[in-house]
Amino acid sequence: MSLYEFLRQKRMNKALTQREAAELIGKSNHQFISNIERGSAKPSIAVLKQLCEIYDVEYSDMLNAYIDGEKEQAVLIAIYKWTALQKDEDDEAKTQSGRDPWVTSF
Repeated sequence: MSLYEFLRQKRMNKALTQREAAELIGKSNHQFISNIERGSAKPSIAVLKQLCEIYDVEYSDMLNAYIDGEKEQAVLIAIYKWTALQKDEDDEAKTQSGRDPWVTSF
């Protein structure tokens, strides 16, 4: 579960709207919480600590969700880089040999 899903689930478990959660951490716009829950904004550690208190979540649980989210992001970046590197190598091999290295003739 991503950090964003974790936060949404915890907010909903407390029966809070995004607006209510935002107000409880001193934000005037519910869009702040919406952006976090959609993954389009990354909350600061200070905000995560505030949300722990509001959602009655142990710091260790929030930390684990945060770490899992960071791992997930790192894996996606690594896959993207690996794929791009492999494509570059394949293109280079194809250019040098004049044929696609992944196509074999029988």
